[in-house]
Amino acid sequence: MRFLATGPEHYDEVKRRLGWTGLMASWMDGSLPQGILMPCEQVARQALEAMLSAPGTRGVIAVTHDFLVMALLAALRGERPTSVPYLGGLLVSRKEAERFLGTEVLA
Repeated sequence: MRFLATGPEHYDEVKRRLGWTGLMASWMDGSLPQGILMPCEQVARQALEAMLSAPGTRGVIAVTHDFLVMALLAALRGERPTSVPYLGGLLVSRKEAERFLGTEVLA
């Protein structure tokens, strides 16, 4: 999954200027200037779409980096952590993912 919307040198410059915490806070609240990182909600949407489209699975366990965990927490639950504990993560039910994507199956 791609997060950078620009070259790594521009991202690195913004990260140096804002610091990691400032960069993540700006990314999750939508105040980061366009073109540096893909919007947080778009990252979460693409990840959930990929997970739900896995053929023949009832569930998916994804091991990922803090970027994606933070995107999912912000987009799905309105939480905006600027760090994730070592080996931290979250559990997203199929129903929660479908609700976010607007594809909830009524069964």
